Parts: sequence; structure tokens; C-alpha cells
Amino acid sequence: MAQFQYQAHDTPIHRVHPIIKLAFLIMLALISGYIVDPLWKLPMLILVIVVAKIARLPFREYKGLLVIVAVMTFLSQFYMAFFVVDPAYFKVYPQEIVSRVIFQITPQGFPVIGETALTVGSLIWLTKLPLTAVTLLLLIATFLHTTSLNEIVQALSILKAPYPVVYITMLAFRFTPDLTRQMHIIQTAQKLRGWSVDTRNPVKLIRLYTPLLIPLGKYVMNSIDVMTISVQNRAFGAGPVTGMRSVSLRSSEKAILAAGVVIFGVLLYGIIALNWGNL
Repeated sequence: MAQFQYQAHDTPIHRVHPIIKLAFLIMLALISGYIVDPLWKLPMLILVIVVAKIARLPFREYKGLLVIVAVMTFLSQFYMAFFVVDPAYFKVYPQEIVSRVIFQITPQGFPVIGETALTVGSLIWLTKLPLTAVTLLLLIATFLHTTSLNEIVQALSILKAPYPVVYITMLAFRFTPDLTRQMHIIQTAQKLRGWSVDTRNPVKLIRLYTPLLIPLGKYVMNSIDVMTISVQNRAFGAGPVTGMRSVSLRSSEKAILAAGVVIFGVLLYGIIALNWGNL
């Protein structure tokens, strides 16, 4: 089973109208980005996990990717935490707590870079990054797992998205699982021919990956040509997209969407005006 691919299941999340799923995806992603306090991010992550469980998302397929994304996000920004030492950066947490030094690197007034240290505050700031990355990854995975490509295209058409945007989105969602599968096939085939990567030299590493990149590039170009000819033959862009289900929202669905927008507005106001979820 490929990652980020639609799987047909009879779950409550699958039956939700694509417009509502797209709206909640955008709202949850924005709130997750605006909130920076890990104590606020954890309930949102738990909520997303519960929704993904209900949608029967195959967590086993994403386990390795989730770990890699969390670790890489943490390590890529780890050095930045050493510069978040000024208690003035924090508006909610008590100054005496966030200013506690775990270990000092350079003292105050140090030339060029100034004071650097790992403090309680910088560690809290650093914790938010992998939580955000994992939450967004699960949100996108759940959305793609429960929403077919036809439903996504139909939702974008209803929202009057420009046809180039619809086309690019269609290509991205259509080829992400295919490229992952094709890359695995090419890599397996080259390994059977004796291909391996056993070097730390970056220049040599690029050369060693050539047997993978060349056939993958040819596959991408051929696939784009096939997709372009297919949509042209179907007169894509000449009129509205015809979906496989009704585009109208039921009263209950409109109420759910309205409630979600109200909650989103309240949270956004609290984040901006009341420092909800801030550090």
C-alpha cells in the first residue's frame, strides 16, 4: 500500500463531504501553525490521531516517515534554540522559568554571536517544531486517505479555483504515490544489478544516484505527457468539473461547517488578541 493514497473504506470520515474535509484541513493546518505552545499542540495532535484512527489510516505505513520527519525537523532547527535565550521572547511563560539555563555555551557580550545557551524556554520552543511537523503530516495523510482525486478536483472546481491550480493539484496528488512506487521498483531493479551506495563523498554520491534519477526522470516526463493528453482529450478547463456525488451540502453538513468556522474564528482571535497558545 502506497503512502498518501486514497483507500476506499466505509468510515464516517470517508463519508464527509469533500468541501468540509478541505475546509477543516485548511483551518486545522493554520491553527497548528499559529499555535506555538507544545501544551496546546499536544491536544491537537491527539485529535488528529483520533480522526486518523476513525478513518482507518494505516499507521504502520507512515511510522518510519513520521519518525524521520520529527527527527529531521528537530535536528535541522536545533542550533536555533541556542539563540532563543532572551526571556523577552516569551509572553506567557514566567520569566524565571524560561530563563533557567540548562547549559551555557557562550557568555553575555560574546563577540559577533552574543550569548548562546540551552534554556528551559529554548527547549520548549524547540519541542513545538516536531509536534507541528507530525500533526501536519498526519492531517495531509488522513485527507488524502479519505478523499479521492475526483472529490478533490470537484471541491476545487466548486470553490472556483483556476484551472491551472486544479491541474497542478491533480498532478501532485496523482503522481505522489506513483513516484514513490516507481522509485522503489527502480531501486530494487538496480540493486539486483549490483548497484549500491557506499561512499561519504557528496560528489560521488550524486554520481551513484544517477542510475536511479535518469529512469525516474524519464518516467515522470512520460507520465506528464500521458496526463496532459488525457485531460486535453476530456476538454478539461472548457467547463465545470462533473463530480461523482452531489455538490450540495445538506443542512447538517452546513451546520458542521458553520460551527467549524466559528470555532476557528474564536481560536484565531484568542491567538492574536489573547496570546492563546503562545509562549
